[in-house]
Amino acid sequence: MAALAPHKRGPKAKPEGIALARLRELERQNAQLRERLAQAETIIDVQKKISSLLGLSLSSPLSGANA
Repeated sequence: MAALAPHKRGPKAKPEGIALARLRELERQNAQLRERLAQAETIIDVQKKISSLLGLSLSSPLSGANA
């Protein structure tokens, strides 16, 4: 009877391969997030420089949330 039971076809998935694929995906996401962070920090630096050139004072993020 066991011979008549349905079986999955093809090679069996290797747990190491699955973990390696997940690691690569996380590393790719990490690299993307690092790029976005660098871009955001650059934008913030430019905003600070522009505000100082225009003589505007920037409120801190915490004080802006309370207003």
